[in-house]
Amino acid sequence: MNDIQARFKNKIHSITMLRGIACLAICFIHFTGTVESQILNNIGRLGGYFIPAFFTISGFIIPFSLDKSKYKLSNYFKFLTKILIRLQPPFIGSLIGIFLLSAIAQFSEFSTSQQIPIFTSNTIYNLFYLVDFTDGYWLNPVYWTLAIEFQFYIVCGLIFFFINSKNIKVLITVFIILSLSSLLFTDDRFIMHYSAMFLPGIVLFWYISLKISRYTFLILIAITFFVAANAYELSAPISAIASVCFILFVKTPWKPLIFIGDISYSLYLIHTIVGTDGLINFMQNYITGESERIWLMYISLPIVIGMAWVFYLIIERPTKKISSSIKYEIKAAD
Repeated sequence: MNDIQARFKNKIHSITMLRGIACLAICFIHFTGTVESQILNNIGRLGGYFIPAFFTISGFIIPFSLDKSKYKLSNYFKFLTKILIRLQPPFIGSLIGIFLLSAIAQFSEFSTSQQIPIFTSNTIYNLFYLVDFTDGYWLNPVYWTLAIEFQFYIVCGLIFFFINSKNIKVLITVFIILSLSSLLFTDDRFIMHYSAMFLPGIVLFWYISLKISRYTFLILIAITFFVAANAYELSAPISAIASVCFILFVKTPWKPLIFIGDISYSLYLIHTIVGTDGLINFMQNYITGESERIWLMYISLPIVIGMAWVFYLIIERPTKKISSSIKYEIKAAD
């Protein structure tokens, strides 16, 4: 076992911290969009570089976790059950938050929008990540990435046998198929279009699990950069490769980022609901000066982080424990 493998044997702090950084960047995108400062708006848009980081993380951590837990295709529906228990309760909690905020907003003299109806087809579309395939609309702007992530989970569980193959020819075939799919499949509603964003994480999994050599790893990572640069904007491959480097080389845990990383899913779900819509947009009815609005933006961040922590403790952490308690059945060898 080499040094890298030994570090990845236990909890991977670099991934937790990377999640935290990426989530803070997404918060900054949406918060800076509430002020008129062109400088802050331009800086905030740089946060878009971190969106592909979430896909790259999933590209690594899902195969890595499945391999570690001895997953087999016969465990597929148990795998989906674990995913649903892990992700859906917080997701539903955020949906409830949207409806509650919309109802409360009707009591404000500044409200110019109608209350969001609950019992509609659009609620169903959001609940099952089907908005992009219907005439509905996302109730939360970040939900579209969760739809792509969920498609990846569905596909990864099905093709894991090939992703986890010890045959280099099979791995190269998987690599070629995923690379071509991102170039040829231009419909961005489907996981195939985003394959090259998940692919660097998958290649990293191959390297960490000793399925490929360091030389092959470097070649494949370089190819993913050029594939992604042709399939998307240049920010995508830069983010993906930077994420791989961060996961590989950052060793020392930093507690504040570990904390943000641990609650990142909760923070990701509620930062626009509590922060942008619930706090900043409402308080801007009373705060008209630009400098004061900028301060409001900064003050809102720790408040939203605190709310996300409470959300994590009440909803996410309990369901995370339940999901982790479900183990795959490992059949004894004949």
